[in-house]
Formats: sequence, C-alpha cells, structure tokens
Amino acid sequence: MAGKDLITVTVCGGGNAAHVMAGLIASRKNTDLRILALEDDDAEQWTKSVKGSDFILSAYDADMEMKDIAVKLKLITKDPAKAIPKAELVILTVPMDLHETYLEAIAPHVSANMTIVGIPGQLGFEFQCFSILKTKAKRMNIINMPGHPWAGRIVEFGKSVKILSKEESMVMSVTRGSGKTDKDPVQTLQYLFGQLPELVLYNSFLEQILSTKSILNPPIVMAAWKNWDGKPFTKKPLFYQEVTEEAVKFISDCSDETVLTAAEITKQKSSVILSNVVHIFESLKEEYKYNIEDNSTLIQAIKTNTAFSSYRHPVQEVDDGKYEPDFNHRYINEDVPCGLVIVKGVAQLAKVKTPALDKVIKWCQEKMGKEYVVGNKLEGKDVSSTRAPQRYGFKALQDLIEML
Repeated sequence: MAGKDLITVTVCGGGNAAHVMAGLIASRKNTDLRILALEDDDAEQWTKSVKGSDFILSAYDADMEMKDIAVKLKLITKDPAKAIPKAELVILTVPMDLHETYLEAIAPHVSANMTIVGIPGQLGFEFQCFSILKTKAKRMNIINMPGHPWAGRIVEFGKSVKILSKEESMVMSVTRGSGKTDKDPVQTLQYLFGQLPELVLYNSFLEQILSTKSILNPPIVMAAWKNWDGKPFTKKPLFYQEVTEEAVKFISDCSDETVLTAAEITKQKSSVILSNVVHIFESLKEEYKYNIEDNSTLIQAIKTNTAFSSYRHPVQEVDDGKYEPDFNHRYINEDVPCGLVIVKGVAQLAKVKTPALDKVIKWCQEKMGKEYVVGNKLEGKDVSSTRAPQRYGFKALQDLIEML
C-alpha cells in the first residue's frame, strides 16, 4: 500500500500494546516511527534498553512458526514537541483512563489532517477528542477501535515483545474530519497491521456506541444479587450458564432501547446510517455462530455459548470457603460508566425513554457509590467522570450529528 511514500507515525504509551505497535510499524518499509511515553521514566528506560541494539518483535508467520524480527527504534521520548509534529497517525495504546492525559499533552502539537487512533478507543473517545483538541478535531480523522487487534506480551521491557495471537477481523469507527490527507488512514493502518486483522468499518461512531455489548453483563449481575440476603455463600455461581429469565428480560429490554434509539436518530436525520444496530440476540448469534449450541432463544444462546462456559460471578472471599459478590468488578465498574451511561446519554439526546437502562444503571450505581441517573435523566454528580456526551456539553442530537 505504502509505495515509496514515507509514513510518519507516533505511538503513545509504554505497555504491551505500545511495544507490539512499535515493532509492527518499525518492521514496515518506508515508516518513520516516534514513541511518546509519558509514564514515570518509561521513555528513559526504553531508550537505554535499545541503545546500540535491536528491538525484537516475535510473531507467528504464515506457517504458524514463531519468528523473530529485529528492528531499530530511533526516537523514544517524553516530550510531545519532539514526538507529535508532522505525524500522520498518532496512535494511543494506553488504557482509557490515560487518554485524557495524553490528549492534553499532545493538543498543542497536533495539526489538521492528522489521524488520532485509539487502540482501544472505547465508547466516548470521539467526544473526549473533540473536547480536548477543540477546533483542530474537526479537521482531523478519529479512529476508534473497541479492543486490541492482537494479544501481545512484553518479553523484556524496551527490548522485546511477542504477539501471541491476532484477531481475524476488527470492526471500528472512523470519524473523518474536513482536512485532506494524502493517504487514506484506514488503508495506512491496515498496512501497518499487516494482513490481519482485517479492518471493517461501522457506519459511524454512533453505530459503534449503540452496538455495544456492555448491556450484557450488568443486567446479569443485578438479577443475580438484587434480592441477596447479605449472607455469605459457598458456591461460586456460573455467570452465563446459570443466567435467569429475569436477567435475559433486562438484557433484551436494554437492547430494544438501543435499537429504538437508532431508529429515532435515523427518523430525525435520514442521512445517518445505523443499519448495523441490531438486537443483541442477533449480534450474539452472528459473533458466536461457531460457539452457540442452541440459538433458539436469547437465554439459550447465552447458556450454550461455549465461549462463555467457564465464567463465574465475581466474588470475594470473606471467610474460609465463604464468599460475597464483588461489586467492584469490571462487569459493573467498567461496563456501566464506560458503556451503559454513554448509551443512555445518546438516547437522552435523541429523546428516547429508557426505563430498562435506567433501572440497571440505578441499581449498579448504588453498588458503586456513584450517581449517574437521577429520576430518568442522566444528570447525576458523577456524569462528569464518564465520557457521556453530556459531560462535554452536548445538549441536542444535532450536536452529535455535526461530528459525523
């Protein structure tokens, strides 16, 4: 794809994903790689590690044999002024809670026509980019990947990393700015990744938000423990295989509300395409078509999904062999503020009532000691800690449409 044109890329971060991304980019022809690592002394340590030696990326080849690829890393810095200017792609590989730190650090140095990539970006990434990068964001491309395209592990910090597996495909959203770029950012990213994963596009970030699987876990937790008597128990219940009809009813109702929100948005703005927003039953059947043994109903699709078979409810041991539910697990403290709350925010801007989402969020927020939904409105004191559109001052659906 790249031809003879030089591709300048900045990778942000110092963890597993940054190491993998650095190795992949440096191994491609005609690339100029910079690494921006703000955490502690990561940049200094990484620079020392590769001084006078190669950086090693280990990955499986087409014959499924592990091969080592030796590359040179030239610029690793803590200074955004050295890492960002003239970069075509700026790839954030850090956890979501560090996105704000990095975006604020690079904001003075980014320019129109750049592409910001979140790996993963997760829901609300676009809102945060527009809020921090201000008017520059309108001329930039923003790519949001919902997860990591590969599983990778650092072998030795700054010196070597191994790719353990790759996704076959990755569905992501692209918000294209008004600026003009010489190279298509999706094609460029595909070139940097290699053949896998194949990059597939949502129609927009709104489609990505309303297609989220974060509506799956919180209703299961709520249904399992809302009538818990507070007494410790000895059995760790299976999370999906013992799912109840009540939990599945809430999952289905929440999914109905996301589909209704998509329909209302397209009704108000026919040019917005959200055709990939479907009920979670349909998306589970498609995503896990080789894992689900009985797809006759939603509850059976969840119970008989072999990919879900080993998961148990998050618990914490309070005595020898006795347990209590763990309400600090990511099934609540990530899926609610980073998923359900953002879906609720979009639905509220579309003026869609969401009684099922409201009930699940309100039960979970009480367990978290947070406040997101008050009554049936997303106006609690802790909305400011999420990436819901309301946090960033979006007051009407048109505000979101103008980002597309």
